[in-house]
Amino acid sequence: MVPRRGISKGGLYAGKDKGEHFWIGAFRPDNSGFFHCRLPGSLHSASGEKSPLPLFMFMMGGIFLVINLALMVRGFIMNRRRLFIERNWTTAEAEVLSAEETGTYINRQPKIRYRFRVFPPGHQPVEVEHSMVTPLMALSHLAVGKRIKVKIDPADQSRIMPL
Repeated sequence: MVPRRGISKGGLYAGKDKGEHFWIGAFRPDNSGFFHCRLPGSLHSASGEKSPLPLFMFMMGGIFLVINLALMVRGFIMNRRRLFIERNWTTAEAEVLSAEETGTYINRQPKIRYRFRVFPPGHQPVEVEHSMVTPLMALSHLAVGKRIKVKIDPADQSRIMPL
């Protein structure tokens, strides 16, 4: 039996029993264990060498930390770009002239090449080609002949972002 010190309402546990085994696990609130892992040995072997387990756990924690920080930075950069576009680009209306698949699928969603006729406020209509991954649920909103709202770059009217 694994000792469960201080566990009365469920939670994680870890420690070392009398047989020099390390154990980790978790309990449900009713104190029935739903997983348990028992690692034989101690932190020191019979020859006095240290176990590589603490170093391994430290390295894995570092790897997870670096990956999560990288994902947070990527999300921050993408969010800043989107905010810049929403604040500085002009809202316009666009008519879908054509839509054709490029043959590329990302996460089982097709990348589609669209041709739009964009009607920027105060300017002549401009035809723009734009490729993007389109969720299958959004295909009906981007059908040929439909009018949608887009953001258009005032400096380069060939750059758009459908809303």
